[in-house]
Amino acid sequence: MAGAGAGLALGGCSTDGGGAQSTAPTSSGAAGAQVGGSFTATDFAALKGASVGVVGVNLKGPTVARAVKIMEDLGKEHDFKVDAVDTAFDLLKTNDTMRVWADKGYDAIVVANTEAPNIGDGLDAAGAKNIPVAGFYCGLAPGLAFDIGANEWIAGNKVATYISQRLLVENKGRGIAIFGYTPLANLRTRELSVTTQADFYKIPIVARQEVNADNSAVDVQNKTTDILTRYPAGGDLGAIFVPWDEGGYSAVSALEAAGRDDIFVVSLDGEQPNLDSIRKGGPQGATVVNDMVAVSNVVLTELGKIMAGGEPPKNPQLYVDSPLVTDANVPAPGVIPEGTGLTPFYTG
Repeated sequence: MAGAGAGLALGGCSTDGGGAQSTAPTSSGAAGAQVGGSFTATDFAALKGASVGVVGVNLKGPTVARAVKIMEDLGKEHDFKVDAVDTAFDLLKTNDTMRVWADKGYDAIVVANTEAPNIGDGLDAAGAKNIPVAGFYCGLAPGLAFDIGANEWIAGNKVATYISQRLLVENKGRGIAIFGYTPLANLRTRELSVTTQADFYKIPIVARQEVNADNSAVDVQNKTTDILTRYPAGGDLGAIFVPWDEGGYSAVSALEAAGRDDIFVVSLDGEQPNLDSIRKGGPQGATVVNDMVAVSNVVLTELGKIMAGGEPPKNPQLYVDSPLVTDANVPAPGVIPEGTGLTPFYTG
């Protein structure tokens, strides 16, 4: 799931204690939005000839897979190797993979969408060989040089505001069905944003389902179908919230199969099927896009700075902008929006 996106899915930027300003996004692709302008070959020079390992519990989720592809393309363009290993939610394999890479002398490691406190053994192994490790959508733990992702409190409250406003305007008195996955902190934060606003505006939560990570898309679709039988058209259910887009689209599919147009779906990640549903007026009401172009570029250029002898960012938790997409601003088919780059908050 991602950053989840996960699936169940910038170095002219100043992240080392200096000031920062955001710019408008550039075209999507390998060298995307950053603070201070577009990336150049100079920003990746320290990575030339390097071996970079990318590991995570779910690299096949659409959002994470997008980031891995961007990093692989950057490696081909700038002459460094990217090896990616999907450990299929096996934390032991995740740690073992990091240990193997440390023993082989990899130059840097990237951990994708895997909670940092769960990879302590791998971080220790990399630290013993002075190999820098960065994460995206991982949170922080000792030994992780920095982590980058969207600020989930902001992203979660963007979709929570959409849900609250739409229900209060269109479907007064109707509630929300929520799907969640407790082990991932970013998904918990997104869910908490929605439940907090629902409590504040007195919008009922009519159902809450924990999702099976091993078969999440099918699980969401089946559980949505079950919920629809309990809440017929015109009843108490007005919205479905899923904290990641792949699961959100499963709910969309269940609504379409049932012929229900009285309920809307909101999720996060910015995947094409969800954007397509918004564009055609389908059940998807909104999504928040995880800007994986910016994330991928920041991860690699910041690692390059460390490999060249620089220090990690003083504030190791970095955030990039994540835009809300609704029918008011959905892009043309095939386009995934980018944000405005790094959002500095407190840089240290």
